[in-house]
Amino acid sequence: MRFKDFPGAEKQKANLWELYQSGKVSHAHLFHSREGGISLPMALAFATLLNCENPKDGDSCGECSSCRRMASLTHPDVHFSFPLTTTNEIKRTDDLKCESFLVPWREFVLENPFSSYQGWSEKFAAAEKLNSLKNMEIIKREAKEIIQSQALTTFDGKHKIFIVWSSERLNDSTANTLLKIVEEPTPATIFIFVSFHLENHLRTLLSRVQIHSFPPLTSTEVAGILSHNFEIADDVAEKASLVSGGSVSEALHLAGSPNRVDFEEIQVWFRDCFSFDFASLQRSAEDFSRSNGHYQRGFFRVGLRVLENSLSSRRAKDQGWNEGLNNFFSDFYNNVGLEKFESIRREMEDGLYLLDRNIQPRLLFLQKSIQLNKILRNKN
Repeated sequence: MRFKDFPGAEKQKANLWELYQSGKVSHAHLFHSREGGISLPMALAFATLLNCENPKDGDSCGECSSCRRMASLTHPDVHFSFPLTTTNEIKRTDDLKCESFLVPWREFVLENPFSSYQGWSEKFAAAEKLNSLKNMEIIKREAKEIIQSQALTTFDGKHKIFIVWSSERLNDSTANTLLKIVEEPTPATIFIFVSFHLENHLRTLLSRVQIHSFPPLTSTEVAGILSHNFEIADDVAEKASLVSGGSVSEALHLAGSPNRVDFEEIQVWFRDCFSFDFASLQRSAEDFSRSNGHYQRGFFRVGLRVLENSLSSRRAKDQGWNEGLNNFFSDFYNNVGLEKFESIRREMEDGLYLLDRNIQPRLLFLQKSIQLNKILRNKN
């Protein structure tokens, strides 16, 4: 993968190119983004650049032998580590190693490099024909494999690169085993940890790496990736990206879901709650009760996203929203008032909680509508 293979994050791409050009690339990095974000694509593009034979114009060439091998994730000097668990065939964690699962891993990344831990869990379970899946982690055996591999000379690249994906799932024993080699690797060795949760790492590991944190993608950038990389229709990509929270993985799920909830539906609901158009609310409650659980939960999640985006409305130009959404979020923030946001958030989260406890959906919808009316109208 190259930087040019996915749109957006141009500033971050330029920063990595400048780092490469400086000749001062450190031996250990941690790429961090929200789940479903760009940390893995960035890591792959940076690794491709590091071993490229003819880099130019801010990117790897995409044509040399090294780039072609990276495109298929088969470069002999680039090693991947990722969470695993025992299978029907391998009963002991001490017998697990990532090398044995490279085929499904490559398929997983090539299908969607923006995917999540949940996506890998599902891919792994399907590949191994598992009925249920235990918690997956990067085990100590893998740390030993890395230590042995990094001691070898490079095959034909400039660098031996170790990409550790979902590095927050390094168990403490694995992380501690890696500490010394991350701090003092053999020459021409580079580690790239890819993480979705910085807070779940050992501090001693974080102190040994250069951290690159990538902000959530804007809705325009997410829509561009859906259209460019996955050939999603522009109108579907735009609607899915608006409620994705900057996650390409979430946007992809929404784009293919018949249960997708759009912002327009939440706009209508909030306006009906404010005016207390009870006839309209009753019709909406009936529709809500006839929908499935995915839609009902999505409804309250998108309600929460309205709050998040309204708080960001003062930076609307940076979000990639269309004019209608710019106006909606800005008006919502200005007219509702910041002091009411916490009360509305609690109602949305309570709606999710009660759905999981099988409350009657029609009654729940009407109850939340009444509560929102009281909050919006300052009623006790």
